[in-house]
Amino acid sequence: MKDFLLFLPITALYLAIKSSATPWLPLDLILIITIHLAITRPTAIGVLLVFVLGYMEDSFMTSHVGTSSIALIVTYLSLHLFSHKLQIRGANSLTLMVLSYSLAKSIIIVYVLSGQSDLSLIYKSIIPIALLTGLVAPFITNLLARLDEWFDLNNYKGSLH
Repeated sequence: MKDFLLFLPITALYLAIKSSATPWLPLDLILIITIHLAITRPTAIGVLLVFVLGYMEDSFMTSHVGTSSIALIVTYLSLHLFSHKLQIRGANSLTLMVLSYSLAKSIIIVYVLSGQSDLSLIYKSIIPIALLTGLVAPFITNLLARLDEWFDLNNYKGSLH
């Protein structure tokens, strides 16, 4: 439950700033948090936290409630399943992984779940979001790792007690 105390306020602050002051900023911090959680703590509590983070994003940003939640859970579970095969070492591999998951999440939300058929959205919004998110991901994951150490979440096993 320490994860909830750390990541819920960060997400709420990010969504409040993004929805009011900087709606033009193409950055997906929630996806970076999801990837960080899937790599460092793949637990059932992590899936619940990712669902809550996605629901918060849906509440703040989109009109279709549940689309971000489903996309983030798919991201979390697929990364958890592939994490045994993937070796994420260094900024380049993390950037490419976040870039690909950002593209996948955006395509899932826009085309599959929302039913959009406008292909120009790929160039106008999906690719810029994926590029910026991928480029800043190493810095943000480094910051999240430091917050994990500061809040002593590295020794936390995700249990309910």
